[in-house]
Amino acid sequence: MVQNSWPSLYLVPLSGHNNQMFFMILHVVCNAAWAMMARQLRTSEPVFSYVVSLAYMTSFFISLLAMQGSKFDWEWQVVLFGMINGIQLQLAMFSLYYLIEMGGMAIAFTVVRLSIVIPTVGSILIWGDAPNAVQMLGILLILISIPLIGRDVTKAGNTLGMSYSRVIMIGTIVLVGIGSLAGKSFSNMKVYSDTSEYLVLLLFGASLTGLLTWPFMAKLSFTSHKLALNPRALRCFFTDTRQGVMPIWAYVLVMGSLQYVHNLGLMEALDLVSGAILFPLIAATYLLIITLADWLIWKKRFGKHAAIGMLVAAAGIVAVNF
Repeated sequence: MVQNSWPSLYLVPLSGHNNQMFFMILHVVCNAAWAMMARQLRTSEPVFSYVVSLAYMTSFFISLLAMQGSKFDWEWQVVLFGMINGIQLQLAMFSLYYLIEMGGMAIAFTVVRLSIVIPTVGSILIWGDAPNAVQMLGILLILISIPLIGRDVTKAGNTLGMSYSRVIMIGTIVLVGIGSLAGKSFSNMKVYSDTSEYLVLLLFGASLTGLLTWPFMAKLSFTSHKLALNPRALRCFFTDTRQGVMPIWAYVLVMGSLQYVHNLGLMEALDLVSGAILFPLIAATYLLIITLADWLIWKKRFGKHAAIGMLVAAAGIVAVNF
């Protein structure tokens, strides 16, 4: 297959810097929209984990349609790294569920974005991605900003009686970091495979892991509201409109589509931009959007460290673009 193809979704010819920015913006916007929908679902205890799992399955079917009957190259890079990335996606949902409970959406996804340290350092040490001096300063500012914004995680966890909040934080960082590093590894090491093939394996891995972990998801709750695996409970997907926006089945379809597109944008951007620059830039931009949404939509209020962190992140974004 031809490398770097974007099957039926590649609607306009793009090149150079515009190409890079397009894919980065596509990834950040779709990922942020997915996170906001996940945050909204989290307020309705029983359905969060189930919707996420079904959304991954929806994404997988979209990835198959995007292949358009093309021949699949079973290159070891696409199989190994795609499955690692996909399994990581679903496993990360367990920790994400608890992180949202600890400190809201901004805190939860701040911790997730701390994981960029792993692929960023990997890009520099393994593949020799060398940012210039100003970009290096921007990367450092971004790395400094993330823990500042997420400083209240442990405090929030202790308030909820969660003595293992640090374990959840560290586990999330390592898990998501490994997934991002797998994506970067595929981008650098592939020979014949392209993005569409990688997404099929990635989303298959996430869907399969979702099915295997399905029996445990009813236990993911701090309250007594748990979803049993029975027909009456599953009817909520068609009748539950407590979100006030759309029925649950629509969340599955929309989140599945967003999941596919934001992963597509990331993988295409990795082919065009140094990982040492791309991961910190995406992390800080995404974090600013999520923090603003948490403040405006869910009325979440942040302390001085979070405010300082957002200013530092904004400075880092400017510097890393030089």
